[in-house]
Amino acid sequence: WLHPYIRGQGTLRGEANNQAAVGTDINIGKDTVINLTETAGTLGNSTIIGLSAKVTEDTDAYANLEVGNDIRLGKYAKTSYGQSTQLSSKSSIYTEQDYSSYRENIVRGNVFGYNRKISDTFAIGLTYERSNIENRANVIDRDTGSIALSYLNPDYMHGIKAYTKIECRNDRGTTEVRQWVTENDLLCRLTEGLTLTGRGNWGWTQDRTNNTDKAEFYELGAGFSFRPVLWDRLNLIGKYSYITDLPPLSQWDFPLDIESKKNVYSIEGIYDLCRYLQLAGKIAYRDMKEKNGTSDWTRSNTYLYIGRTNFHIMQNKPNKPFLLRGWDLAVEYRILANTQIEDKKKGALVELDKDIGKYIRLGAGYNFTDYDDDLRNEDNWDSKGWFMKISGKY
Repeated sequence: WLHPYIRGQGTLRGEANNQAAVGTDINIGKDTVINLTETAGTLGNSTIIGLSAKVTEDTDAYANLEVGNDIRLGKYAKTSYGQSTQLSSKSSIYTEQDYSSYRENIVRGNVFGYNRKISDTFAIGLTYERSNIENRANVIDRDTGSIALSYLNPDYMHGIKAYTKIECRNDRGTTEVRQWVTENDLLCRLTEGLTLTGRGNWGWTQDRTNNTDKAEFYELGAGFSFRPVLWDRLNLIGKYSYITDLPPLSQWDFPLDIESKKNVYSIEGIYDLCRYLQLAGKIAYRDMKEKNGTSDWTRSNTYLYIGRTNFHIMQNKPNKPFLLRGWDLAVEYRILANTQIEDKKKGALVELDKDIGKYIRLGAGYNFTDYDDDLRNEDNWDSKGWFMKISGKY
């Protein structure tokens, strides 16, 4: 009937966000639980009181109250309550009401959602939210609606999975702003060893009062993975991404608001030389154009080369003790070259990994370079130092 717990987090690098919390779950009946949590940290403190209950066999309800003091929000209070109901074996609905206040802002929100499994392979989700944000400067009435469709058919050919979601948000205050966002993913297994993937995300924000575009974002991608079943020494992964980020015209006076367009190509492979040694490599290329305000576009080409060796120090054999199996040591060498400024950076990375379970690996290491291995990211040159990594496999 009683489940006490403690938890904590500590910042290794960057802005401090250390936290410590103590709490408990208390069963006060067969289907009713009270939660109490007290949190203290560098960014502020909070107290949470929650109640969850199974109202009927098909309906669950909950209510939460949180009060605290945050260095960014000041003193705040949040309340929420809602319920979910299983209408049938294939459909369910959920509702939630929220009320929050911080500094001189008051936020009220109501959410309604409906999920239905139309067939064994096809499902649909509908969500509508109505909220109101009040402060001294403005009052915003916000309406948000979304529809999501998912398709999963493991029997068609060798398997296909698709997901699409479109969302529209409309803000009415001193001005009317409308935002459209869509997310689309596709995965298709052509053979047991060859899988193709595709992705397309788009966002557009428009000021309808002044009839101007505020921002636009594209992300398009395609990729493949080749893992031959009959010759599993080799694994290949390739990917192409197109990303564009166009900030609003009103932000062009600020030097950090830069328009960018990126084409990123990458291919990486892994080959098992023997049971103790594995070779891995990656080649990536980025064709990027940038401009600030009304200036001309500036083009740059960046290349990334990575060579890696994985040493299987201890094999993952079930008959060995946990601490004496599943250890890997990796040594990596990186080269990052930019042809525009004729700059070349070189460095190494070391990493130690261990199998935690059948599907999870936990690792830690040190990056001697100040850049990461994904050219889709911005060049912020802050990747040097210690890191931790969790990997999943299936």
